[in-house]
Amino acid sequence: MSKKERVRTLLLERMKMGKPIDALLSSLANRAPSTLIDMTIGLNPIGGSALTYALLPLLPQIELRLRTFPISPQHFYLRLAQGSEEAKDVLLETVIGMHPEEEWVCALSQQIEGAMAGTCHLMAVYDQPYFHNMCNLYVQMGARESLLHCSSMLGRVEPAIALFVNGTMDAGLQAGALALSTNPSCGMIEYLSAMLGPDIDLPLSTMIGYIENGKTLDRISSLVEWYPRAQKMLEKQRNRIEKR
Repeated sequence: MSKKERVRTLLLERMKMGKPIDALLSSLANRAPSTLIDMTIGLNPIGGSALTYALLPLLPQIELRLRTFPISPQHFYLRLAQGSEEAKDVLLETVIGMHPEEEWVCALSQQIEGAMAGTCHLMAVYDQPYFHNMCNLYVQMGARESLLHCSSMLGRVEPAIALFVNGTMDAGLQAGALALSTNPSCGMIEYLSAMLGPDIDLPLSTMIGYIENGKTLDRISSLVEWYPRAQKMLEKQRNRIEKR
């Protein structure tokens, strides 16, 4: 049995018995990084949530070693996530914290979050100057639900704008309605006018049709007084909400 095989056997035994593996992995990261990387993402990776959790504090050190092979961080994390089981969400959060601006993190998010790709990433970077760029990247990947979720949670216009710019008008109007419902002062109507020109009556009325909050309708009523369709839709929505 080779030294690498002995180390692998020892690691598997400790994992099977529920014993800590942190010290062993740390030693491998320092003394035999190639062995650690092979056992992590090689042809026969060990996998499992316990391994991923134990690797988290070692990831910066492992990334430095990847350069000598060479293996890209994207390939490493995509491969690691495949076997991370319930630790994959924490892995994604950790990687986002390390590489918040990297475009390849979007691919990792898509692999881990599926239809909700971008949720964790966008919620983590909403206050950063590159938030709008990240919204664009996720829309271009086909993400929709995550941008609607972020619009609702954050009350910000960037997700809606990204949906508009990338050709998904209806989803953009839904996102705009959600942003307004959370934050009526977000400037969504002003942005809509800036993007589509002065004649926004039809899209504005469509957006108002998605608003389910009476207080929001009251807050924006003065902003739609020049748009007859939007005014009519606002009153229709207000009456419908009052009859509930």
